[in-house]
Amino acid sequence: MRIAFLASEFVTEREIDGGLAHSLHKTCLSLIKLGHQPFVIVSSKTDGVIFHNGIEVHRVKINGRPAGFLDFITLRQFTRSLAWLHQSRKLNREAEKLHRQKPLDIIVYASHQAVGFFRFKKVPSVLRVNSHPRLWRTQDGKPHFSRDRKINVWLEITAAAKTDGLFAPSRVLAEIFRKETEKPVAVIETPVTADVPRMDDRLYRNSLAGQDYLLFFGTMKRLKGVDVIADILFELLEKYPRLIFVFIGGNTRYQPGMMMSDYLRQKAGPHHKRIIYFGQMPHEQLYPVLDNALAIILPSRIDNLPNTCLESMARKKVVVGTRGASFEQLIDDGINGFLCEPGNPADLLETIKKVLALTPEQKEIIGEKAAQRVNAAEPEKTVAQLVNFFQKIIEKMNYNVKMLKDEIP
Repeated sequence: MRIAFLASEFVTEREIDGGLAHSLHKTCLSLIKLGHQPFVIVSSKTDGVIFHNGIEVHRVKINGRPAGFLDFITLRQFTRSLAWLHQSRKLNREAEKLHRQKPLDIIVYASHQAVGFFRFKKVPSVLRVNSHPRLWRTQDGKPHFSRDRKINVWLEITAAAKTDGLFAPSRVLAEIFRKETEKPVAVIETPVTADVPRMDDRLYRNSLAGQDYLLFFGTMKRLKGVDVIADILFELLEKYPRLIFVFIGGNTRYQPGMMMSDYLRQKAGPHHKRIIYFGQMPHEQLYPVLDNALAIILPSRIDNLPNTCLESMARKKVVVGTRGASFEQLIDDGINGFLCEPGNPADLLETIKKVLALTPEQKEIIGEKAAQRVNAAEPEKTVAQLVNFFQKIIEKMNYNVKMLKDEIP
């Protein structure tokens, strides 16, 4: 089966730290193992076709300020929406060009940035739900929406409604989009691949070996609950003098003039030297740090079955997640991980205390059960589900086309 994935980001592009890019990469690798041919059509700073780990990647140059005249006459009130529409048109033109050269069986759109708005209609298409722009922005502490932002929301929902089928990794987001689009949304978990060809443990050995630490990794923002971690740092580090807290991932601005990493150190007060921030890093460096952490702390306000949780559980780590944010789809509280209330520093602190009180034997049992749970999302199983979903959509669309032709006299 020839499958084209259209997205605004992929691992081949610089400064990519999002879950979309990494989950798409894992899915493509798994499809190749099963004998399918995935293509990726992605927004880029340059045009061209490259191969990455056996994946044919079509890079489409997206101008920094597209639709300049329209942007000008609308007084730059709709810059983001115009950019999304420009991006969707260019990516879909590339899909049309690819289809002429190598006929496609199905196109898979990412919901992010409404890349499917100008979908290529000659090929059946489905959409993977990545996030919800209104909910994600609100939970990130940005409740005010300009007219441009409101159009962004409409574009993503409309693009989803246009496709022939929808699927989402988490039940939480599937239900949200089912209500928004009034269409069924299949739940298909992201394939888990928590191995790398080689490990690079130099950073761990040089900076963390022999130390007791908790780990957060991912984009450092309010949506991911990093500000909630900040609120407990002083009390936590005061109570546990040997403990340090490690943060890995993209830094964001907490407020004008202050990055999130600086805010974390400020909240830690006299313990600020026990806050370690490494920035983004490849998985071969990340995994040695992850493997030796006491626990992985992921207090997201909302999420979509994040790779951070899947990878941590696959590597038999104790994870602290949040209720109602999709973690409960993976974590049975106290059995294979722990759950706390989102946005609740006191509950997060008490949950971390429970984790720190575990014996090594108890942590090992929880880690084993965590790995058993995510084995249900092994690539062979989840990608087989995905391919089956694609085939049903293709058969349905071919049937509809045949019925339409039969009705024409």
